[in-house]
Formats: sequence, structure tokens, C-alpha cells
Amino acid sequence: MNPRFRKYRKLLNTGLNPRATASYAELVENEVKVFLRSLRDAPGEFIPHIRRNAGAVILKVTYGWTVESDDDYFVELIRRGFELTTKLSRPGRFLVDSLPWLRFVPEWVPGAGFKGFARMIGEEMRKVDDVPYEWTKEQMNAGTNTESFVSRLLRPEDGHKVDEEEADIVKWCSSALYTGGADTTVSAMTTFFLVMALYPDIQAHARAKSTRPHELIINVQVCNIASPRMTATWGTSFPAEQQSSRTYGMLLHLHLQPFPSPPIVRAIMHDPETFPDPEKFNPERFLDEKYSDQPDPRKFAFGFGRRVCPGAHFAETSILLSVSSILSMFTISKRKDETGQEIEPHIGWRGSTVSHLEPFACDIKPRSAAALALLDSDA
Repeated sequence: MNPRFRKYRKLLNTGLNPRATASYAELVENEVKVFLRSLRDAPGEFIPHIRRNAGAVILKVTYGWTVESDDDYFVELIRRGFELTTKLSRPGRFLVDSLPWLRFVPEWVPGAGFKGFARMIGEEMRKVDDVPYEWTKEQMNAGTNTESFVSRLLRPEDGHKVDEEEADIVKWCSSALYTGGADTTVSAMTTFFLVMALYPDIQAHARAKSTRPHELIINVQVCNIASPRMTATWGTSFPAEQQSSRTYGMLLHLHLQPFPSPPIVRAIMHDPETFPDPEKFNPERFLDEKYSDQPDPRKFAFGFGRRVCPGAHFAETSILLSVSSILSMFTISKRKDETGQEIEPHIGWRGSTVSHLEPFACDIKPRSAAALALLDSDA
């Protein structure tokens, strides 16, 4: 194993452990408030709001960058990187996948067009790695930077001089924070909105639990949300089988690189001896004492052993704050037509590196004027 991997894990754990996460609390709270205001003002655009919020939190934590709009430059830069990675990782897209010897032929040979495509993706992905990192360094040199993961590591508390190799490790770790976390958060939060619209009783129950936030996160972070009455099944943030059109029971396994094979995790979560009636959407299985023999999914949802996701605590904390705030302010429901009949939302998944729900409609309405008034206060 490359010895740099140990350094990667050490730095990521340093920047995302519970103590570090606590230091980001005010930042996350401020961004959640912006998110709630956006839902109030333009509820139909909730998916762009989700993407902006996920990007804003992780960019601020990682680089000290402040996102000002839904089409923010850094957010768009990295979104473009995700799109290209998805295209690149689609199995069978290039002939070289089946004929590996093609990698040795010149680019002008028919069938070798993948080389130009790979070079273009390499250039774009270098921007993802370099541009935000270099911006933070420029801010540090000018003395105008906001404290962040990168600034803390480039100017360590012990005062030692960071050499070229250590700086390169910091750069790669900072890139991993965003690419490993933001898109999975978007996938999970989008699914949260759909689940709440489909299961109003569970939404109400989750809201009732909001006085006990340590339980609320388990209400949302469930593993099997396929209802027996639904013909569609749910998908994972990381597809279980990239070449299959079938989708699987959901795992909100956020910030997971590296991560055990999704089919293995799905097999664990759908073992009827461990989780009776595994296809049933039953968040109570992780709350009620009568289900105490069913293990906590977080024991394997975030990976295992030394490969466990270093951002697990940060992911849970930020998701908890978002979902509890949303449930306290808004009611999410199916959209209705002009006759008052509920419209079943479209359910479909796309993507190969990270799966996302295809666009769907739902109604997001304020629960009370008093709750919304808090969004414009300084409290």
C-alpha cells in the first residue's frame, strides 16, 4: 500500500473528527438558514437549492470559499467534473474496455478516440483539484483567507514548515473532501424530499421526534425504503451494479471513499434473517426497542475498519441539521392537479459514479408564518 494513504487518512480524520466538526457548527447553521430561505422563496427549485447548499458547506469548510448563488463558479466547476467522471466510468463506453491492446495504438487510429476524451477529462479534473486549492493559497498569501481545512493544514499549529510533498497531500485531501462528499449529499437529500412526500405518516412521526435530534437522524438515514405497494425500488448513492437498470434499497452512505462493494452492503441490509421483511420501509426498526436485535446500519453504511469513511460524523451532523430544520419549517407532500388529486411523483435513477433521482415534483409549504419569521431574524 502506498505510504501516502496513511497520511491521507490521518489528515482527513484530523479535519473531520467530532472536535473539528464542532468548530464548523456556525458555518453549517448559516448555510442551512440560506437553504431554508431558498425553499421558502422558490420551493419548486429545491434540487438546485440542495446542490447549492451541499456545495456551499463543503467548499466553506474545505477552502473558505463562500457560495453566493446556485450557479456558483466552483460548484459548477466540480459539477462538470462529476458529469465527466460519470461518462468516463460507464462500463463498455469505449472499445478499449473490451480490447485493452488499443491503449498502445496512436490516437489517430480508428477506435482510439478514447485517448483524446481521456486527455480532455484529465485537464478538467485537474481544474477540480487545483483551482479551489490555489485560490485558498492566494487568499492566505494576501492575509484575507477564512480559516478552513486547507489553511489549517498549510499553516499547522506546531509551526513546522510544510514541504512540497505535504502540500501535495493537503491538495489531494481537500479535493477528496468535496468530490467524496458533496454529490452524495445531494443524492441523499434529494431522496429525503421524495421519501417525505411519499410517506406523510412517517414524515409526521419524524417531526414529532425532532425534540430528540439524535433519534431523528435515524428516522431519515434508513436503509430500505421500498414500500410493498410501490412498483419501483429505490437506488443507492453508489450504484450496486453499473450495467444494470435495476435499482436497489437505499443507503444514505455519505462521504464514502473507499467503500466496500455496494452489492455486498445491499446483501447485508437485505438479509431477512438480520432485517425481517427487508423491503418494507420501516424506520421504526432502528428506533423501537422491540427491534433491538436488528443492528444499527451505521456500523457498515460508512465502511469498515481503517477504511471507514473519515467524514461519517460530519455527514451525519450536517444531514441531521438540514432535515430537522426542514421538517420544523415545512411540510413536504405530493403535488396535486387542478382537481385536487395527488400526482404520483416520477421515480427514476440515473448516473453511474453517484446515482441521482431524476427530476420530480413535490409541494413544499411553510408550516406557519411564525416559523418562517425566524428565517429573517438574526437569532
